Amino acid sequence: METEETLQQRRRRLGQVSRACEACRMRKIRCDRSTPCSNCRTANLTCQTVYPRADVPPKRDRIAQLEERVKYLCDRLSTTETQPNSTNATRDSTTGPASSAASILTSQHESFRVDDPGVYQGGSSFSDQSVQANDISQSSIAASNIVSRYDLDTISRQLKDHLQPLDMPALSKDYQLSSSVTSKHHPEMELLPTQLVVAVLQRLKVNRPIFLCSFLINDPSLFETLCQQAYYTAAPLSLGQATSMYGVMYYVLKEYVLLQSPLAQEHDLKAHISTCERNFSRGIETYQALAMPCFENVFSLALGMTKAQEEGKPFLCCTLLAAAASHCRMLGYCQEATYGKHQARRADQMRRAFWSIYITDKNMSLLQGRPSYLQDTEVDAWYPRVSPDAPCKAWDELFILGIKFAKIQGEVYGHLYSSTARHSSRAQQEQTVNQLSDKMQSWYIDLGKLDSSQMKDHKVFELSKKSWDVIYYSTLTLILIKATTADEESGISLKCVEAARAGLQSHLICFSSYQTIDSPGLVSESDYASWVLHQSSLNPFIVIFLHTIDVDNDMEDVCLLDHMVAVLERISGVSHACQTLFKVCSTFARLARALIEARMNSAASHSQARDALQAFTETHSVSQFGLEPFEGFFGANMIEQLTNHESYSFASMLGSWTTDETETIRGVPE
Repeated sequence: METEETLQQRRRRLGQVSRACEACRMRKIRCDRSTPCSNCRTANLTCQTVYPRADVPPKRDRIAQLEERVKYLCDRLSTTETQPNSTNATRDSTTGPASSAASILTSQHESFRVDDPGVYQGGSSFSDQSVQANDISQSSIAASNIVSRYDLDTISRQLKDHLQPLDMPALSKDYQLSSSVTSKHHPEMELLPTQLVVAVLQRLKVNRPIFLCSFLINDPSLFETLCQQAYYTAAPLSLGQATSMYGVMYYVLKEYVLLQSPLAQEHDLKAHISTCERNFSRGIETYQALAMPCFENVFSLALGMTKAQEEGKPFLCCTLLAAAASHCRMLGYCQEATYGKHQARRADQMRRAFWSIYITDKNMSLLQGRPSYLQDTEVDAWYPRVSPDAPCKAWDELFILGIKFAKIQGEVYGHLYSSTARHSSRAQQEQTVNQLSDKMQSWYIDLGKLDSSQMKDHKVFELSKKSWDVIYYSTLTLILIKATTADEESGISLKCVEAARAGLQSHLICFSSYQTIDSPGLVSESDYASWVLHQSSLNPFIVIFLHTIDVDNDMEDVCLLDHMVAVLERISGVSHACQTLFKVCSTFARLARALIEARMNSAASHSQARDALQAFTETHSVSQFGLEPFEGFFGANMIEQLTNHESYSFASMLGSWTTDETETIRGVPE
């Protein structure tokens, strides 16, 4: 009886079978597998035989992973054997598994591993040009019958091997100045109870959280995979994976609390939210997260940017944003060619992370008055795929509109507020203002066309659209304030005033919607500060203030300023930024009302109006409305809310307002 053929024997037998030549494979025609084949002889081509790939030993990184797995299991075994039984017996049954799981996670974190070692290098790099030169040499060898005493194929294969990316252990050293202890060890993190994680995973299969339909993540499998790797596998967990898992869990649990989910009654979610927040902060504030480019670090930094912006910490947001943008450039997320090297689902996750960072980058660039980190000249990545699922389709369409809006914001800074734009002529500036205004209006029409009627949480979606109204009018005001006009002595056009007025009114409408939404406890006043106020600029307030002090007896706009101040007062305790913003705007509103009342009580001319202003400034220890009387407001604290471009524009307009040449402050016309 014949013995059964083994797998290795079958591979050797099949490896001896001739294969189709390279030319026939490329032309996709049948090859007779002779040397040379008939097709190549007829076409007068060099026939290259494709040899079977020789068996190769396991890769170094695979061997390293197996060694790490063995070390991990040995550590777990030794920890279990040396643990005192008396301590385990006295522990509570609920805390025992959690502490054991915590030790497991700490052991897992001892191994430094990153999933994406490949770093993108563009066409101007030596590496990319070397790859192109190798391809050209291969084609040249194939196209000509070169006879050489050297083995050209062997040399070409060696060159190709040399051009391969470095393995992970060698690559990780490129991001460390020294092999210090702080760069090797991960921070300690507490694991959540396994019962809670299982309950969350089961619930999201039935009812997907709104956060898992957001811009950054709309694929629940990513979150599920992170949880499974942390709880149900023995594979080492990277710091980026752990940080990403706790970041997503933080937002999911917060949503369950806001929506009063039944899960909030079964578990103490507020305590677990604090645990997730601590773990996430520990992971995001490490050297590895900021310096090592990989998808998990990009994803966790994007979560950190969102959290910092919601908490009114723009400088922290910019710090994390700089690291995330650097990772995106090094990984090639700006180029569409990068995504073709990954599976479709993974590529979609990477694409969403990149575009989320792009939106924040352009928004923060305009808010802070600084150039963006991601320049449009280097971005050719496609937009994210729109999900066919009803719960996510409208959110994905809004995501794409958000990307288009961010592109406009980038143009606003580049063409109107950058150093180059300041030296442009008035005609060029006027043309730019008109073009950007038209783009904004077209975008706003598309925003109104979004249909959320088929969504399960359409009220939340409509509330999100109202926050986009605020950002729209804020950006439109920044555009129109650069328009030159001869109609208004203050230098502010009527269109700019109308946009600013609509911006403050949209604030009031949005704030009232946060208070009167049907579901109780869904959103609060603090959520308005996090999701609206911290994401936009209050430059419309400054425009209305300047317009008010320029126009006689305009009490309607003064009341609008007072209403906005009342909103800011309600949320002044949410963050330091909100408190500073309230102080600044309330002072502006008081000054505007004092000037209007002084004019209404005076029938004198221009000089009497100046006397009224002087009397006001002396009463409040103010000198000619320069920056000195508001020293406590217009210092470093105010820069967090009145950004560079706002303070620059405000200072120039205020300077022209106080000069005799413009005569902005006027008395009653004669």
